[in-house]
Amino acid sequence: MRNIYLISTVLLVIVSFIGCDQVTAPNSKPRGPVWVVYHSYNSQLLSDTINAIIIVNDTKWIATDKGANSISSVGWQKYTDSLRYATPVGLSRKVNAITVGKDRSVWFGLAGGGVVRLNLYNSVGGRWKRYTTPDLNTDYVYALAVDILGDIYVGTSNGLSRFIPDNSNINGGRWLRYGSGNSPLPDEPIRCASLNPYDNLVWFGTSSHGIVSFDSDFYWNIDTPSETPFPIVAMAFSRYNAIWFGTYADWAYHYSTTTYEWTHVADSASGGGLKGNFVNAVAIQYDGTVWFGTNKGLTQFNGTLWQTFTRESSLLPSDTVTSLSFDSKGNLWIGTPQGLAEYNAEGTIQ
Repeated sequence: MRNIYLISTVLLVIVSFIGCDQVTAPNSKPRGPVWVVYHSYNSQLLSDTINAIIIVNDTKWIATDKGANSISSVGWQKYTDSLRYATPVGLSRKVNAITVGKDRSVWFGLAGGGVVRLNLYNSVGGRWKRYTTPDLNTDYVYALAVDILGDIYVGTSNGLSRFIPDNSNINGGRWLRYGSGNSPLPDEPIRCASLNPYDNLVWFGTSSHGIVSFDSDFYWNIDTPSETPFPIVAMAFSRYNAIWFGTYADWAYHYSTTTYEWTHVADSASGGGLKGNFVNAVAIQYDGTVWFGTNKGLTQFNGTLWQTFTRESSLLPSDTVTSLSFDSKGNLWIGTPQGLAEYNAEGTIQ
């Protein structure tokens, strides 16, 4: 049931919702308010702290500090008990990342509890399965991705793990582990990972060695934006042979996959328009507009003009934006530490 509030002249509808680039065009359904905001106290959102958002077939998967939510045509779902794990300070359900496999299984990356696989269509052997070390490099998971073959990549706090499903056994599969000994990947946190739909390579952001791409077979490539790159924590892919990267404390970078050139994008003093130097999330709209989730608001760049939304100038729940993802209707879903928002300048479409 939706609760409707009148805030100034903006109608805010509050209802009961990890990379990267979804290029979609809005449809012609009736439009609602420009901003829709969700909180744990007025919706089924498990926690106001949003760590990642992924949208697959218009189902929104939301990773929070207290488990995971999904929002689909049938409504909200909560996932808590099966994601619980022990930490040195007690039990936790914190989810850092989510992805959906080619077999429609849902994978949850936990902040110390390994990775959990949910197979909604498995009638044999149970729907839930957890993987931890030694299958994984470590049990602390930052990022998840699926390649074109359906293999699952797990970015951990110390390298990368890969699950290769057994197509003849719904519960089967084997794990590989990558690090400095068998790949260009360093033995350090892999904070973001995603399949580039325009070249079918899987891309990884490292903490001190720039970016690494992999063709799922034998070809690896590594490149760095500068002599001392900061951790790369977000990425989004453009159809124009380019990738946008968000960094921890070093603003954003534009990378050409044809010329291999890097362009540093920062604040107005350097010709950019970003307000915050911590770029936690990047998403690209169907028209090519790039959106950046920073520690000082939500910024859009259409190739010429920059515009930043903050709590003061909009209904954004927090000036710290942790995750971004577009749905097929053109709505931008925004995760923050103080709630979840949905934005569409022309009116959101439900």
